[in-house]
Amino acid sequence: MGAGGPAGAFAALTGGLAGLAAVPTALRKRRADRPGWTRGEAAMWALLWQQRARAADLWGRA
Repeated sequence: MGAGGPAGAFAALTGGLAGLAAVPTALRKRRADRPGWTRGEAAMWALLWQQRARAADLWGRA
């Protein structure tokens, strides 16, 4: 068990399930917003990949 113990594991599970439940709404909003996009789908994924958090960033190690 991690540093959060059972309560931390429960909180992580609850948050994950809440995020999963929000996926259909997010996809609907995404489809509705698509006509106003200034870059394509592939270009946006590439940008997100470039700016992703790396493990060293998350744990504060260089």
